[in-house]
Amino acid sequence: MKNKTGKDKTSMTAREVGVLIEGLRSDFRVFGDELKTITRRIEGIETTVARTWEKITELDLRLVRVENKLEEIDLRLINIDKRLTVVESPK
Repeated sequence: MKNKTGKDKTSMTAREVGVLIEGLRSDFRVFGDELKTITRRIEGIETTVARTWEKITELDLRLVRVENKLEEIDLRLINIDKRLTVVESPK
């Protein structure tokens, strides 16, 4: 199919191809820049997640220590309760 100038509509001039390629280059440049931004954000998120896991691990260790202390206190209270029962028992 030919247009008014007599050229085939499916063919492009070298200038048109150049413009098309320059547009693609520009689009890829923008895409690459945005990809770098996303990559930096992901790296920041990974750092934040790593720090968060460190804090969770620290808190978990502290919780285990608190639980152990509570068990010790519970055992001491049981022992005290037994001793009080003996002291308070009628003779």
